[in-house]
Amino acid sequence: HFFALLCQFLLLYFRKMSASTTALETYEAATLSAFDSRGELKSWKISRRRPRENDVFIRIHFCGICHSDLHNIRCEWPFTHHFPMTPGHEITGLVEEVGAKVTKFKR
Repeated sequence: HFFALLCQFLLLYFRKMSASTTALETYEAATLSAFDSRGELKSWKISRRRPRENDVFIRIHFCGICHSDLHNIRCEWPFTHHFPMTPGHEITGLVEEVGAKVTKFKR
């Protein structure tokens, strides 16, 4: 259930964050997203905020979808689900940017 709680937190965090971010501080990211509980993934672009001083920007090359993602897409967990939903939390990629206050990652 940790993953479910993490998803809820991130969703609320990003919604709050996007409400206070201007267009100049964002970029578009290509995703595969579910638009309902049938689980069909479709190409979609989302707006993301630019990295800040405590952030690490990773260009994602590959992303896995596990059983937790499938349960989430199918609305099989006892919390409110929001669509569109972009599943996948197991990633590989390259660090492209590191904020000024980041100490454990390098470009």
